[in-house]
Amino acid sequence: MRIDVAFVPVIDGAAVDARMVADLSSEEQDALRRLGVPADRDRAATARVTARRKLGRRMGIHPRHVPRITPLAPWGKPYVDNASIGVSWSHSGRWVALAIADRGPVGVDIEQQPFRVPLRALAMLDLASMEDFVAREAAGKVTGQGLAGTWPAGVTVRSLSAPAGYLAAVAAPDGELSIDVC
Repeated sequence: MRIDVAFVPVIDGAAVDARMVADLSSEEQDALRRLGVPADRDRAATARVTARRKLGRRMGIHPRHVPRITPLAPWGKPYVDNASIGVSWSHSGRWVALAIADRGPVGVDIEQQPFRVPLRALAMLDLASMEDFVAREAAGKVTGQGLAGTWPAGVTVRSLSAPAGYLAAVAAPDGELSIDVC
């Protein structure tokens, strides 16, 4: 499976930039407005607009014409209606990670390395490190189960070289992965 991964800096003001939000559906624009903190709106807008633009290029269509990107559940993995292309994104701090797979589900996670590692919280999830957390988050996005339950079976995870001060991983169903970080 071929997976393209991109690290994109969060664009300040993305959620109110008319040129950016023009690429989003009205439902996506409404969802952005409901987010309470401007920085969260900018992270979400950067992620969704980047996903639509990259998917549009891959599919040979304008970003507004990319079929609806729908999460399967409130915390579930997004998918592109009527397409076999897998898509996942994550944002933390000043960065967005985006993964697009040529076929099937994909999961990606990026986390800003904390000043102090939350060891108790990690232990409650049966994880030993932030690297484990990022890998588990990416794997959980492939199955749609997130961090719930045990480690998902049948998922391959690869660590990524993330921007300085961040950790990242990408995951897909077991098999050979060809990852291109652009």
